[in-house]
Order: sequence, then structure tokens, then C-alpha cells
Amino acid sequence: MRKFLMIQYMNKAGTQSKAAQWPIFLQTGALALGLCGLAAATETAPQVSIEMFGDAYARPSPAAASQAKILMYRAQALTPQSPANIYLNGQYHASLLKGGFTEFCVESGRAAVNVVVDDANRQHAGKLEAGQSIEMPAGSTVYLRLREMVPGKPQLQNVTSAEADAEMVGIRRQIHTVSRAAVVKDCAVAKAPTPVVPVAQPEPQKISMQADTLFEFGKSELRNSGYATLDSWIQQFNASYSSIERVKVLGYTDAIGPNQLNALLSQRRAEVVKEYLTTHGLKSKNGIEAEGRGSMELAKTGCAIKPTPENKECHAPNRRVVMVITGSKK
Repeated sequence: MRKFLMIQYMNKAGTQSKAAQWPIFLQTGALALGLCGLAAATETAPQVSIEMFGDAYARPSPAAASQAKILMYRAQALTPQSPANIYLNGQYHASLLKGGFTEFCVESGRAAVNVVVDDANRQHAGKLEAGQSIEMPAGSTVYLRLREMVPGKPQLQNVTSAEADAEMVGIRRQIHTVSRAAVVKDCAVAKAPTPVVPVAQPEPQKISMQADTLFEFGKSELRNSGYATLDSWIQQFNASYSSIERVKVLGYTDAIGPNQLNALLSQRRAEVVKEYLTTHGLKSKNGIEAEGRGSMELAKTGCAIKPTPENKECHAPNRRVVMVITGSKK
């Protein structure tokens, strides 16, 4: 015999549950067992917890050469209780709460980005608005700060990585929704840059010539022995070097006489040697430089500075011209 009964289930508060009215067809004596199982299932239904935030912000890895990496964050909010929906080209991407950020990758180009606060109460009409046109260059990371100057009307502002690092301390990844924007791509792994192997530079060769061989004392005109000395060095350089990158001629004097005159004399002597090398076949890819250093860097110390024959002889090693040659030898 079948009977139709309307059974009302009372919840813990003692009130009638709206969902607890069931039409039940009974056969034989299974009524008590069925009701006990139904009540137990209703009383012990599991509670679902949705996590809003994930891991804390950390400096992102570099973007791949073919993609742009985008970080949007909401550090401050005039309406912190309302989520800010982000739309990319009119498609939903994420809902940022205060203290949240989103990180994603796109192909290079521009995208229309619209941010709408409390869009659910507007039936999600925000996705139909134009939004901001944001440049997203390939191989770069773009930091966008969500800033509300007027309640409910946020703007995205480009900031530097340093600004973002300072403002995103304690900001956490927003994880409670899933992006449905077609422009969002999985982030590719950026290739490590090819290490640049430094090219070993050849050690410069320094040639020191006694100025007394090249010039009369206190003068800057080459003497006959000076021509022969420079011709010999030009011949040796051209024979031993496959290419000469640069040549520097340094002129030095002794400490006898005023420093200003010594500086002028050393500069003039260096320029005379430079001119001779240039016009007599010494070729340098980066030219020949002349510099006078006067009585700086004395090769011999302890000599008196009165212009006596003995002092001039003592200072002879200080009167010199140094050629510094950099190049590749044969």
C-alpha cells in the first residue's frame, strides 16, 4: 500500500527549513530510516572556504623577449570594501581588493584596460566602457598602480619598478577569481642572456727615450740623433705589430726651472714626437695622442734643482719621452 506524506524538517534553530519539504512515496516500513539519513546529511554539510589572497609580492622574473609582463596592484582604496574589476579589451580578468595584485603576460602591443569598482551592482556594465589604452612592449615589465582619486573612479598609473617595490610591501596575489581575457597568456620563461666574454686586451708596450738624445737642453727642436732614434723605432713597430690600436706620447722634464715652463716644454716635445711619428709611417687605428707631464713622476729623485752642470747630469733620467703602444703583435 502506498501513501503520500508531506514531511517538514526542522533546522537547528527550531524553525522550518524552506528546503525541507519533500513529497515522499513510501512502501512498507522505510520511513524512519530515510528521514534519519536525510536529517544527518543536512546537518553535516561541509562549509566551503574561498581564499582571497595568495603569496606575497616578490620582484618578478624578467619577461620573455616576445611578451610583456604586467603587474597591477591596489595598495590604497577609497572604497576598500568594494572590489575593482579589471577588464582587458572588454573581457573580465580579475577583481582586485585593497592589498591585492595581479601578474600576467600578454603579447606585445596595446590593450584597452578598464577598471570598475563595485561593478556587480551595475550588472557588469563596466566591460562595455572604453577604458585606458596601455602600451605593453615586448621584453618589458609594466607596473600599473590602481589609484582612486575620486571614490569609485580608479585610474591606472604607470610606475617604475622601484616605486612598485616600495609600495607593494605586504601586497598579496589576488587568487579568488579566474581570468577570462583572451589577451592573457601563460608567461614564457625568459632566456638567460648570453654571457659576454671579455676580449683580452694586449698589454701596452712602453718605450722610454732619453730627451737629451732627441733634443738640446731646454729646447723642443729635434736634433739629428733624434731623427735617427725615431726612425729606428718606427721601423721596429711596423715590423713587430700586425696592427696598432693607439699610441700615446708622454713628455717629461727635470725639476730644474719653473713648473709652468717645464709643463709647456714637455707638451711641445711630446707634440713634436707625435708629428714625426705620424708623418713618417707609423699608423695607428685610433690616432696618436700627445701629453706633457712636466716634472711629474720623476724617474730619479734626490737631485738638486739649481741649474749647475752636476745637477743637469743628475736629472738626465728625468728628461725623457715615453711612447705607449697598444696593438696586436705578429
